[in-house]
Amino acid sequence: MVLTNVEGVPWMTMFDAALAAHARFWGASGNLIFPLTADFEDQEVFWALADRLDADAFVTYAPTRAEMREFAPAVYEAAMSSLREQASKLDVGPGGVEDFLEREERDIAFNVQPSPDQLNLLNSRLAPFHHEEEAYLDHFNATQEVAWPFTDALKFVQRPGAIRNPAAPGAVRQLLLTATVGRVPLALAPVLAERGIDVIDEPLAHGYEWARIVVDRAQGEQLTYPWAIGDQGLAHYRSASRRGTAAAVVVGDSPWDFALFYALKRMSGSAWWLPSWLRRDQTYLFELGSALEVEPRREGREVAVVSASSDKIRDQVAGSIRELTGRRLRVTAADWRDVLPEEPLRLYERDNEGRTELVQLVDGESIDLRTPLPRRVGTENPIEMLWLTEIRGHDWTPIRHRSLGTTFLGGMFLSSDVVRTTRDGVGYSSPGGSLIRAGASLESVVARPTLRPLTLLEQVRAILEPRGWTCGPSDKGIYANESMRLFGGFDALSDALRNPGIRSVIDAYRSEDENAPGPRLTSDSRRYLLWTHFEQLLGDKPTATIIDQLLAQGVLRRGLVLKCRRCRQAAWYSVGGVGDTFECGRCHLEQAPDRQSWFGTDEPVWSYRLAEVIYQFLEHDGELAVLAVHDEFEPSTRPLAHGFELELTPPQGKGVEVDIFSADGYRLWIGEAKTNGRFESGRLTFIADLASLLDAYGVLLTTSKRRWPPATLKEATSVFTGFWPRLRMVEGVQTRA
Repeated sequence: MVLTNVEGVPWMTMFDAALAAHARFWGASGNLIFPLTADFEDQEVFWALADRLDADAFVTYAPTRAEMREFAPAVYEAAMSSLREQASKLDVGPGGVEDFLEREERDIAFNVQPSPDQLNLLNSRLAPFHHEEEAYLDHFNATQEVAWPFTDALKFVQRPGAIRNPAAPGAVRQLLLTATVGRVPLALAPVLAERGIDVIDEPLAHGYEWARIVVDRAQGEQLTYPWAIGDQGLAHYRSASRRGTAAAVVVGDSPWDFALFYALKRMSGSAWWLPSWLRRDQTYLFELGSALEVEPRREGREVAVVSASSDKIRDQVAGSIRELTGRRLRVTAADWRDVLPEEPLRLYERDNEGRTELVQLVDGESIDLRTPLPRRVGTENPIEMLWLTEIRGHDWTPIRHRSLGTTFLGGMFLSSDVVRTTRDGVGYSSPGGSLIRAGASLESVVARPTLRPLTLLEQVRAILEPRGWTCGPSDKGIYANESMRLFGGFDALSDALRNPGIRSVIDAYRSEDENAPGPRLTSDSRRYLLWTHFEQLLGDKPTATIIDQLLAQGVLRRGLVLKCRRCRQAAWYSVGGVGDTFECGRCHLEQAPDRQSWFGTDEPVWSYRLAEVIYQFLEHDGELAVLAVHDEFEPSTRPLAHGFELELTPPQGKGVEVDIFSADGYRLWIGEAKTNGRFESGRLTFIADLASLLDAYGVLLTTSKRRWPPATLKEATSVFTGFWPRLRMVEGVQTRA
């Protein structure tokens, strides 16, 4: 994160200095850069990019005065003059003033960090490494040791022998050049020389040389540029194809426009920046047009013009950029949200990513997992080698929460400083917080953690119980869980509820119509259907197939309706409850079934009963929450987990039932389902407070009414303000087939 309001220093110069300074980080080119503005927490583009980056740590750029001597000489001279004046008034002896100034030059010029409230928000929304309840935010610059948890690439045994260090005239051109290939600050050059790396300065005298590099067409030559220091042994990986994601041209002159461009370039592999200062640079426009004509088409992608600051400028540029090469380009204006890759490119060690292993669980916990060791790079002192390991499951992802990381892993030194939940699993810093003996190898000290995957309910409990809450399924929750178990899971239950044949059978059991098929027995006030009723209900649908399926699932049970010869009660008895005799459920008379007990027919007729949990599930409108969640999250490609109708009891409080708990991968959603579209007084405030306690990603409010009542909409927008939690209000949920 980079301060953008330093007096006398343009924001582009600050961004350029920050990018140049962190080139020595291992994996530096995979990091993103954000403006450290007073209101960054109110910028949607920040949260969208930070969410996808899934940063393990946040650091701020805190330059030394020596760095400012290069990129802000006027500010540097003013600061040093002031310090010289102060030192001259002190009795420091011969040479003391110069010694004092030399120390001050190596010191940090300024170190501005987010406010405590902003840090807490970073922690609650993104769950980076943190110390206890505080986000762990360090600082970095070009001359001091690289901030934890990063590895200083200059300490690798493997280092390039020479680095080409191109330079371009003007702040905007230099910023684009640094973003593309990196830059060696003057203050860092002596450090590189000490480690045997020659810096070959290359002033780019011709505009076409600069333009050719920054449009990223000459990728094969970038191995000798400054980014190569921190990218040793690394490669980009993605878990999904980039097809379908547009290649973006970002327009606009604000720091957020550049941050968006830089993020899209890193996350998608193809993005360009066209600020107003370069829209008159014909050489750059020609090279950009050439790139737009070839690169996206090569990957089957469209070209979209986006902006973080101005839709008006975006639309203007989209109209003019089509003619850049003399051939009409297919370019559209788009919202920046629409070009963000859902699965961004990520840097991992080359050929050491995505190892699939079959892991055995014993009592719900894995055996010791093997932490992968770096293969392509290493430090002379093992304790200086740090890397991040992530454990991902095939069909399981924990919710991303600041307090959950240490609940999943065992068998290692655990603290939130070194363990966190990620977008895809659980990550930990390696070697894992262990103390390394002098001379010990990484193999002997690396962590071998165990993993205990927790269900969604167990994760919610792990968050709430330390705060004095209790949590468990309510009666309605048990009905929902058992209904899902009978049908074979959440998706199967949702499909069944929308299946016309199955739903017509289920609804017939609950019908209040006197002319509905099947008798309603006074013994239990339940309706029972015969095979002939099924044929009437299903019409031309395959009756035998549907009923046999429901019987096999336990949704329907086969039995007999028999009448007691003593108390005269007619009741249903399961097949297993009738043999040579049966016992009346009311008067307990044991008697033989005969023609009188089965109402005088020649043979008894099978009657079919609906499973009571299905009946109760529908009686309490449980299908609304299930189907609303199904509709909202069915398109997701992330692992899904759901919990319905959980009863939560706060400390010294009364139990409250909450309808919806859903995990869309790492995103936790909680919510309510109301058939009438109205909430009792204080209900939404409770949901908002609970969402804050759980660091929930969003709140889902659903109703089967066609429209939310205006009073409900007004209340919801007054309770849920700002970006967090995300609020979705879904109306018109179809609860029948």
